Amino acid sequence: MKYNFVDTSEIEVNENLKLNIYEVGDHKHKVIVIDDFLKNPEEVLSIVETHPFDSCIELVKWGHVTHLRFPKIKKVFDYLAKEHFGINHLTDDMFDDNIKLQWNLVNGGIECPNRVIIPHIDKAFAAFSIFLTSDEHNQGGTGFYKHKKSGLDYDISYFDEEFKKTEQYWQIHETYRKVQKDDYMTNFDSRNISEEEWELQFVVDAKFNRFVIHPSYMFHTFYVESDWYREEKRLSLAGFLL
Repeated sequence: MKYNFVDTSEIEVNENLKLNIYEVGDHKHKVIVIDDFLKNPEEVLSIVETHPFDSCIELVKWGHVTHLRFPKIKKVFDYLAKEHFGINHLTDDMFDDNIKLQWNLVNGGIECPNRVIIPHIDKAFAAFSIFLTSDEHNQGGTGFYKHKKSGLDYDISYFDEEFKKTEQYWQIHETYRKVQKDDYMTNFDSRNISEEEWELQFVVDAKFNRFVIHPSYMFHTFYVESDWYREEKRLSLAGFLL
């Protein structure tokens, strides 16, 4: 039997990266964008193209968790989280357990529950995405939102128990409760996000080999329209620092 292993340590990050730092919302949350992030992004694509994964694009989860290591990507992710977000609890031997990776693959024009398209936070301290769709097919990007009723563009309940005692937290919680209770099918289209509940503040445009990192407590989601990504799907590698 022939076994085929992938050595993700060969995936290199470019040197002398240029950071573009954006301050988003009233609280000026940092969103960091780095173009030409990977030295050999085609090698990442070849892993996806030649090593099939189970389809896990489900009703509530748009991705496939990967156990591939990508150590050099994780190292830069951890460094940026320390330098710019003050997240410094990881040691090198914690990377595999505390930095989780997944492939996100979005197919345009599909139907989905309304709860899938609304902005969310990740249960982590920081998150990143690397856009891997070719530029001729890239549209939209990652959208960051404010929750109108609470007036907040963040939810820090993942690591701050006191936040759960605030009126603003319960206003956010009520929005999600109503979505779960009164869910319905809709198109996977950001224009269908309720403007009564959410205000779009900032969009990081999708671009091949663009790396985006932000605090996971910011409300965000894919920014897409229903007629996009039909010919070529929206592919990204996402990471979460726990």
